Amino acid sequence: MNRQEALVIGANSDIGQSVATALKETEEVDNVHLVSRKPITNTSLLNSSAFKTYMCDNKEDSIKRVLQEIYSAGSSPSSIVICNGILHSNKTSPERRLEHISASSLEKIFRINAIIPILWLSELINHLSKTSPSVVAVLSARVGSITDNKLGGWYSYRASKSALNMLLKTAAIEYSRRNQMVKLLSLHPGTVDTKLSKPFQRSIPKEQIFTPDYAASRILNIMKAISHDGKLDYLDWEGKQIPW
Repeated sequence: MNRQEALVIGANSDIGQSVATALKETEEVDNVHLVSRKPITNTSLLNSSAFKTYMCDNKEDSIKRVLQEIYSAGSSPSSIVICNGILHSNKTSPERRLEHISASSLEKIFRINAIIPILWLSELINHLSKTSPSVVAVLSARVGSITDNKLGGWYSYRASKSALNMLLKTAAIEYSRRNQMVKLLSLHPGTVDTKLSKPFQRSIPKEQIFTPDYAASRILNIMKAISHDGKLDYLDWEGKQIPW
């Protein structure tokens, strides 16, 4: 059996750590490369030889350096999960009204949710194998659906995820021309019990809030089962299509 390698970007996030752990436990994956902006502190990840860690500030030069380091060493990750995302911080909250919008908040959220993932994809095109299949899954959100927006609000988050989907859709078209072995996915992992969703869980039934480990298992199951058709799929945790 051919052993594969995986790459988790945004590996310090709750879902990123669970994805890394789940990848290690699969029989198909040998090494898991973990990229994060800050040092990884999860001892179970640090104390296993299966994991290799890299620091990256998600700027173009840094992204290029990390990927060159990974691929020039003979590694060739074929399962890539991009987990970068933000909904709120100490200084920003989802906007409920137009008056709550600020340029600084929009710029910060767009950078993390849309710009950083496409920067990684713009460099990955130069490294992914053209002879064996690869899957790149990017964490998106159902609220990025323009069709499904019935409630309004959350301007920056909704718009950044919609922008992410358009960037991924456009990238998938170019990838299909330049490397037909790559499949791109935009995945909504559901409401996951993480720092991102914690302030907004009160109105959600407990059975609809997933653990990071469950979300990770669903992400990897979808990646494993997906067909390589040169198109972008926008899917939820059940593998069902989300309307654009």
